[in-house]
Amino acid sequence: MIWYVLIFMAAIGCAANFALTKVYQLNQGNSQETGIVFNFLVGIVGFLIYFGICGFKISITPFSLILAILLAVFIGLYTIIGFKIMSIGSIAVYTVFLMLGGMILPYFYGVIFLGEGVTLTKIIALLLMTAAIILQRDVSNNKGKAVFYLLCVLVFIINGAVSIVSKMHQIDLGYKTVSENEFVALKNAARAVMFGGMLPFIKKGKWTMLSIKPKMYIVIALTGLFSNTAYLLQLICAAHLPATVQFPITTGGTIIFTALAGVACFGEKLEKRQVAGLIICLGATILFVI
Repeated sequence: MIWYVLIFMAAIGCAANFALTKVYQLNQGNSQETGIVFNFLVGIVGFLIYFGICGFKISITPFSLILAILLAVFIGLYTIIGFKIMSIGSIAVYTVFLMLGGMILPYFYGVIFLGEGVTLTKIIALLLMTAAIILQRDVSNNKGKAVFYLLCVLVFIINGAVSIVSKMHQIDLGYKTVSENEFVALKNAARAVMFGGMLPFIKKGKWTMLSIKPKMYIVIALTGLFSNTAYLLQLICAAHLPATVQFPITTGGTIIFTALAGVACFGEKLEKRQVAGLIICLGATILFVI
C-alpha cells in the first residue's frame, strides 16, 4: 500500500510542477528562448538539491549515465517541441498527447518486454483513462494544422520513452546502477549541460538572464524541488510496481490534481465534459489500484 501512497504523492508533485510552469509561462512567455533558459535553470537547481542530498558526492556507472543523458535529450526534445506547439495551437491538446504517451507506451512495454499480466479490468481501466484524458482537451482552441498534430505525435512518443527509460533504470537488466538520488542528480546535470549548451545560440538581444523577473527565480527553485521530488518518488515506485499499474495511476492522479490546481490557483472553470472526464479518470485510477 505504501507504494500507492508514494505514487499519488508523485502525482501531486507533477501537478505542482505543471502549475508552477504555467506561472512561469504567464510571466515570461512561451518562446523557445524562454523554454531553454527555464530548463537550464531548473536543471541546475535539481542537480544542486540532489547533489546535496547525496552528501556532495555521487557515483557514476556507464548504464546510469547513458540513461540519464537519454532522459535529458528526451525531456529537452519534448520541451522544445512543446513550446513550438504552444505557439501554433492548443496547449490542452498538447497535454492530451503528452499524458497519453506517458501512460500507454510504458503500459505496452510492461506487457511485451516485462511479461506483466493483462486483465480485463486493466484493459477497461486503460480505455476509460484514455477517454477521460481526451475529454480534458480544449475543443475550441485548435488550428487543425497538420504540423501541429505531427508535433503532438512526436511528444506522445518521446514522453512515453521518458517513462520507459525510467522503468529500465529501476529493474534488473544485468547492469550496475546508481541510487535513485544519484540518478536524479545525474539527470539534472545532463539537463543543465544540454540546455546550457543552447544558450550561446539564443539570438543576441532577444533574451538574457536579466530578462527573468526576480520572483520567477523562486518559481524556478520550487519547480526544481517539486518536479524532481515527484520524479524520485516515481523511480522508487518503479522498482516495486508493474509499469501497467504505476504509469496509468500516475497519469490519472496528475490529471485530477492538475485540474484541481487550475481551479484553486488560476480560477479556471471546468466544463461539464471535463468534470465527467475527471470522474471517469478517478474511477479508472481506482480500477488500477484494486
